[in-house]
Amino acid sequence: MDNRAGNSPLTFDYDTYQGMSWSDRLQFGPLGYALDPNDKTGRKNLYIDTVHRIGIRRALGARRYRRALDFGCGCGRLLDELHVCAEEVYGIDRTAPALDVAQESHVGANLTLWRSGSMPYPDGFFDLIISVYVLL
Repeated sequence: MDNRAGNSPLTFDYDTYQGMSWSDRLQFGPLGYALDPNDKTGRKNLYIDTVHRIGIRRALGARRYRRALDFGCGCGRLLDELHVCAEEVYGIDRTAPALDVAQESHVGANLTLWRSGSMPYPDGFFDLIISVYVLL
């Protein structure tokens, strides 16, 4: 069954969160997109982003990984943290325009649009998966 908006009685709009389109959130830049689009000064988002980065660095330490995935990577704001510790970096998101922004900034990352069904990777493919502000 296709569960994209308008194609099924059980519709789900993949491009809307808290009343705003993810595509519209792109106008607020990578931090406003991922965090708080209402942060007019950018200080709150910068603080939250810094806390996320420090947390990731502390959790990962000096370990190295073969393949790392940012699940819900959006514009790719945390892909550079994975590049530090992984040979291959992957990002997956459900919003195509955000992945376009991520591709421009993170040419070395393998980016995938995914919305439903089984993940497009075999079991055990990743050594590390992060997901920040996605499972709220």
